[in-house]
Amino acid sequence: MKDTYTFKKVLLPVDESIFSKRAAIFAGKFLRYFSKELSELTILHIIRPGYLTTHKKRVDLRVEFFKKTELFKKLKDEFLNEKIKPFLDTYEKILKDSGFTAKISKRVEEGEPGNRIIEILSKEDYSTVFLSRRGIGLTESLVMGSVSTKVVYNTRKQIVYLIGEKFSEEKEISNLKILIPVDGSEYSKKAVEHGVYLVKRIVKKIKEVKLLRVINLDVYYERLEQGIDPEKEAEETLLVSRKKFLDEYIPDKLIHTQILIGIPSEEIIKEIKENAYDLVILGRRGRSPLKDLIMGGVSSAVIYNCKEPTIAIINL
Repeated sequence: MKDTYTFKKVLLPVDESIFSKRAAIFAGKFLRYFSKELSELTILHIIRPGYLTTHKKRVDLRVEFFKKTELFKKLKDEFLNEKIKPFLDTYEKILKDSGFTAKISKRVEEGEPGNRIIEILSKEDYSTVFLSRRGIGLTESLVMGSVSTKVVYNTRKQIVYLIGEKFSEEKEISNLKILIPVDGSEYSKKAVEHGVYLVKRIVKKIKEVKLLRVINLDVYYERLEQGIDPEKEAEETLLVSRKKFLDEYIPDKLIHTQILIGIPSEEIIKEIKENAYDLVILGRRGRSPLKDLIMGGVSSAVIYNCKEPTIAIINL
């Protein structure tokens, strides 16, 4: 199994919201099964610019040189110890109480959260980032500058997990239903590889893995005109994907396949909503969010129309 698809070093950005708490609980319960191969999980909190003006009204931060004074450093340390360290310690406890045993580090940075996370991911050797979701749509997130949207569309080498609303503090990692849409592209092949990696390690926690091939209606008729059977072509794609699981001795009874004909994004969303999947693994083509919105990209459509499942975005 290639390192590209594995958990090696994980970044967990957090704030004090219930959404971050959900992401931390999921990370702890899920990643405990991968603790032996994880080198480190970093709990990251990013302080937005102007944080001291909010908490220390008496300080005029418009004076740039003040930031270099001993008083500023003292106030900053006070703020970190009083406001930040306690909730980072709480997240560390959540992870450990969930059974996570790999190394945990805590890190505080300053800046605009989305941009700072992207910068860290581009410069450092994190394999995966776990992000909370706040349940807003793509158009809204583009206008508001959603952190998760920025990270998903500006990450090129990491796996991004968006933790869904279906997961709760009481829910354990068991009887998982996983959906992996496939189309034979390099992007979907990477999604399958990550799925194999996961299932092989937590096979006893899996109820079903469905490999879904949606044949675009226009492509369907084009293939027929070319004398190609599109359904047979789809079956071959599914067989290749299914074989990757079987080659790793994953029980064939867990791996199901299905072919649908229609508009891919619509059919995948319908499948997710009707069958209550816990995890959806998607390969992403690397388009910008605006281009995805205009062109009707599958990954964007699924992310912003399916809030319940956790979604893993596999980037090239």
